[in-house]
Amino acid sequence: MDDWILLDSPRHLDAAVSLLRETTAGALVTSPALYYELDRRSLPVEGIDSYLTETELNERATRNWANVESVHRTLDDRLGAAISDLPDGFRPFESVEIGLGLCLNSLSFAYRELSNFLDAEQPDTLRYWSGSPKTFTVEDIGSLSAAPLHWAAGESPYGQILESEVFRESRAADITTCAEGRTDERQSTPPGLKHRVKESIKHIANPNRTYGLRKCGLGSLSLRGSPEQILFFEENPYVWPLVEDAHERDIETDLWFRWWRDPVSLRTGRIVSLDTEVPSTTFDGWTSIITDLFNAGWPEATTDSKLDPTVSAIARDRLERYASERIPLSYDIYQSSREYLRRRSPSAIIGGPNVHYRGRLLAQAAANVGVPMVSVQHGGGYGLFEHPHYSVEYKNDIFCSFGDGVSERFREEAAGVGESLTTVTVGLDRLRAGAEHIPLDPASVTGEAHVGSDLDRPTIMYVSAGLHGHNRTGPHFWKDDITYHEHQFELARTLVAAGDYDIVFKLSPKRGSGNPIEDRLADASLDDRIDIVRDTPFSRAVERADVVVMDRPTTVFLESMLLNKYIVCLDLGWFRWFEDTRRLVEDSVTVIETDGAWQQALTAELRDVFETGGEQSYVSLINEYCRPEYTPNALWQTLAD
Repeated sequence: MDDWILLDSPRHLDAAVSLLRETTAGALVTSPALYYELDRRSLPVEGIDSYLTETELNERATRNWANVESVHRTLDDRLGAAISDLPDGFRPFESVEIGLGLCLNSLSFAYRELSNFLDAEQPDTLRYWSGSPKTFTVEDIGSLSAAPLHWAAGESPYGQILESEVFRESRAADITTCAEGRTDERQSTPPGLKHRVKESIKHIANPNRTYGLRKCGLGSLSLRGSPEQILFFEENPYVWPLVEDAHERDIETDLWFRWWRDPVSLRTGRIVSLDTEVPSTTFDGWTSIITDLFNAGWPEATTDSKLDPTVSAIARDRLERYASERIPLSYDIYQSSREYLRRRSPSAIIGGPNVHYRGRLLAQAAANVGVPMVSVQHGGGYGLFEHPHYSVEYKNDIFCSFGDGVSERFREEAAGVGESLTTVTVGLDRLRAGAEHIPLDPASVTGEAHVGSDLDRPTIMYVSAGLHGHNRTGPHFWKDDITYHEHQFELARTLVAAGDYDIVFKLSPKRGSGNPIEDRLADASLDDRIDIVRDTPFSRAVERADVVVMDRPTTVFLESMLLNKYIVCLDLGWFRWFEDTRRLVEDSVTVIETDGAWQQALTAELRDVFETGGEQSYVSLINEYCRPEYTPNALWQTLAD
């Protein structure tokens, strides 16, 4: 095919359909929703992720993370040299380490996908819609992303790469933009009186206070309180048991979950006023200072990890614009954190996962005055496989885990990168159930699964991970994953054909947007065989399942074991397992690799389980990775020591 159209936003779907019907062009799309919309209209379409292999993706991600550390260290050093009166320990580029890594990954993945596509297809023309770069102006402080530098609605890494003169000149194809046409973008308007009144009410009803009181109520107002002072800074379902335990022990507890409002004392309900102004987005002369930092050169780790010139130029521009607008805000967060620490002198700061920039800024301020940072495990993949986010957790002082195996792994990995991390195993005391939780009775956890051979109509529940492919070794954090969607659809057909079973699809709440699985099942006449569950929490929905099928061993993996469920894990080859944990998982549950005839293997496994009965024992896995005995006192003792 000689002519192609790149479609990477639903805003341009109608325009793309018209072009495809009027011409002989083919469509190159970046999400499963767009792929499905064109495919169901019988229009020629290819998914762009088919032009990048898993090997290429993971190799690039590994090189990119080497660049991340070099970039943030060099820029922070330059900033400190340029502004001599910056407070000690303030390193704003280090605080966006995760966001920078995701930015470099998304750009380099898109660059390689486009390059491989152009090399393979040799098109005469490639048309696209412009991907306007983001403006990092702050209007509503409370709406700021937890991980900055993400791609916002309306902008595109593909469009920005295709607009690069360096990229265009190196390609034989005629690369041109399409007319914008009609879009659904809203025009921004200045906030009116209604908005200002609403904001005033929100400020009065400090969310740190209302959230804490709703969860725990007021504590004792007597003077017999413990001398310990704890700040909880991150809303995490596994942090709340510690909040409640500290509250019951009459430990003085402050909440700062909503960082754009002042912290609140949970015992009295009083606001800890920090007397700070709303952060501004500009400093006098700040833009020129940032420009000078980047004019000194774009730091890269080694020759082997150098970025493509197009990627490097876009990443530099993006980070430079971000820094000019948002570093003053980071400075305000850091100064507010220092003011809090001066006023309240907490014994420790507890939250997690501490990978987001505001938590990292708080950690920098805490390190400056010697207050320990405690991060609490959030998710089930910890200790099972590698993930770039975990390396940021090694920088904390103390890590609270669900099991001794996780604790040991984190100590070893932290030591391997020169960090001294203390670990504490506190276990689990509850299962997540949306906004509520199910208390976990250790006596009910047998560590074994039994499936009888006399079931009238067995129930199989498939539990998906988020459609966003950010859980791979090299995270596609910024876009929906076509390959994973196709896997879900093929799994649906396999389960329906496997036998006379009740089938439930439990979709992840992290699915993002654009999973067209329900429509595809209906078009294939499979919707009457499969029950789609979106909003019911897993720990409630799984009660009816006899067998649980999953393709990423995370929190649902742990919860399935704690609920004594028979587990089949499909290994998509997307994760870098630790070898010893991989062997332990294979010895405990059924693991089927999907690089071969996995459909037949899964069908045979289900038939064998339901016809002759099935048993699994995962006592060792539970003991190492999700101990049901909850011991928060281990943390308090560690802090006391």
